[in-house]
Amino acid sequence: MISSSLAGHILELFYIFNTSKSPTNQITKEYFRSRRYLGSHDRRAIANTVFGLIRHRRFLETLFEEYLKQNPKIEIPKERFIYNLPLLEAYCEIIDTGIKIPSSLWKTHLPEIEITSYINWIKDNSSLEFLGKDQLLQTGVKYSFPDWMVDIFQKQIGNEIEMLLDALNTQAPTTLRVNILITTREECQARLRSEGIETTYSKISPVGLIANKRFNSQALNSYKDGWFEIQDEGSQLISLISQPQEGSIVIDACAGAGGKSLHMAELMKNRGEIIALDIDARRLEELSKRAKRGHIDIIRPQINKPENNEILRNRADLVLVDAPCSGSGTIRRNPRLKWNLTPTLIKSYSERQIKILEESKHFVKNDGFLIYATCSLFSIENEIVVKTFLEKNQNFELCSINERLTQYNLTSLDPWLILYPHRYHTDGFFIAVMKKIC
Repeated sequence: MISSSLAGHILELFYIFNTSKSPTNQITKEYFRSRRYLGSHDRRAIANTVFGLIRHRRFLETLFEEYLKQNPKIEIPKERFIYNLPLLEAYCEIIDTGIKIPSSLWKTHLPEIEITSYINWIKDNSSLEFLGKDQLLQTGVKYSFPDWMVDIFQKQIGNEIEMLLDALNTQAPTTLRVNILITTREECQARLRSEGIETTYSKISPVGLIANKRFNSQALNSYKDGWFEIQDEGSQLISLISQPQEGSIVIDACAGAGGKSLHMAELMKNRGEIIALDIDARRLEELSKRAKRGHIDIIRPQINKPENNEILRNRADLVLVDAPCSGSGTIRRNPRLKWNLTPTLIKSYSERQIKILEESKHFVKNDGFLIYATCSLFSIENEIVVKTFLEKNQNFELCSINERLTQYNLTSLDPWLILYPHRYHTDGFFIAVMKKIC
């Protein structure tokens, strides 16, 4: 049983998440920074439970709202902080049964609800039969996704829909990418073990390690020495499929803080040139720091402006467009995305992605490759973008991706690859390879 104090922190942080528009990482960081009296064990317990509540919020809210409907004499305004206590109780009784809530919390804050009766009711009604036979509604509530998102996934993936939603509701592992310029996967694993971190080999990426628990990477000497970076296995696969060649010229058109630029530099054995473009100077500064730590000196960060890019026309053997997107493939890591995304927002991403591809095509030399990737699972941001681009640009052709997948024991029925979390146990990604033919 958790203490009343710990339960109070869980309810407080959950309330903040539901009422704040600040980024998830910022909320969590600021909350714990202002409560330094909480030990690492308590912080982990609070964060894990709150993220569980966020993942299953619609299910829990729907269940409690039905309970109130059937018990109209009980009135608890949603604005009240303690409104979330019944949701937490339902979470602990149905989803994470290893947690127990002190009954004293109920007696103090919600004496109008008889706790034993409430627990029995939620267990009896957790099958959601009261919702009727609307399958879309049933699925959306059961897995706590908005109906419009369930509808899109249903049309894309058919009878795998529940497996996908269930996978997106799981906690993502901490995955590392070993810097093969400095060490090997075996050596890195051994050093991490000496630092108290146990890992297993990733199943797809030949340079990936999966940690058995979350940890502060920046506190480890192996990280400070540039032996590894934190990067999802699916994200690693984008650089691997891109196949940057030693001594070649590569442009990372949406580099951000440079995770893929760094990986490609390692695959190129730090020989050649990578021009890392981004509109955010702060991200590029972070990339420079990471490159220095990783003993990489072939990356040239550059602000992405038309006047800066003219010299890059027809210069690159490979251009990677890891485009800004909805991030729907990363819902495991940020479940608030379910409720922050809208169909209108996704359409705006799609329009922006096509524009970025149009701008980036000029960098590719004849017989060079243009790689398009997102961490989205929505076809409007993925294959539809690629098809739209190819219709307008007859001098590019879509390459079958399978010849680049065989060494990773992967196949795709389509000319592109979609990494669905329930199939590959990675975040969700889309990858397509195009070649400039004239």
